[in-house]
Amino acid sequence: MSKKCVFCGINDATTTDHIPPKSVFRKEQRKNSLTVPACNDCNCASNIDDETFKVVIGLIPNSASSTTNQSLMVGVSKTLGKNNQLTRNLFKNSTAELVLNKFGFSESSPVLHYDTEAIERVAIKIGKALYFKEKGKTPYEDKIEVEILWNTYAIGMEPAPLDVATIKNNTPLKDHNDGHFKYWFTPNVHQDFDLVPVAIFDQVVFIVKYIKLI
Repeated sequence: MSKKCVFCGINDATTTDHIPPKSVFRKEQRKNSLTVPACNDCNCASNIDDETFKVVIGLIPNSASSTTNQSLMVGVSKTLGKNNQLTRNLFKNSTAELVLNKFGFSESSPVLHYDTEAIERVAIKIGKALYFKEKGKTPYEDKIEVEILWNTYAIGMEPAPLDVATIKNNTPLKDHNDGHFKYWFTPNVHQDFDLVPVAIFDQVVFIVKYIKLI
């Protein structure tokens, strides 16, 4: 394997990495999953980030079937049961905040605060991998910078003010992992940047922004 690593663009790729992390999906949901060339350092260094990402995706409200949501929660429970450090970090940073219940009254509810930097790192890796899959080159080769615009409050990040529906309606759909991982990729729509919505379990979680550097 002589290609450069998709993620760092420096080291030779000696392994392949699954995008999104394969632990997010059950075994039967890993059909036609995406893999990209990666160096060992980038592949192995993200294990903790991948587990954090899996837990966050599992806790985000989505429109997937009840069976899928149930399996997601089982996966999250298993991950938290095995990873004591991740569990401690999640609940250590939790706070009690007032929310409206179904009767319209305010009540105190625990709110988890995730490691947003870890989630961002995984999202950027996904963005770099999608660019490679669609263009056949790493973002570094085309002098492309990858940014993430979030589309949900559920992970504690401010969503980007974008019309995601319009982007989806005017862009071809690509789907993998038995339809549980989707993205809409049309390169060179704008002069200076491109936007690619990314959906996991029917929820558009973030939009990848590819910025053309001068």
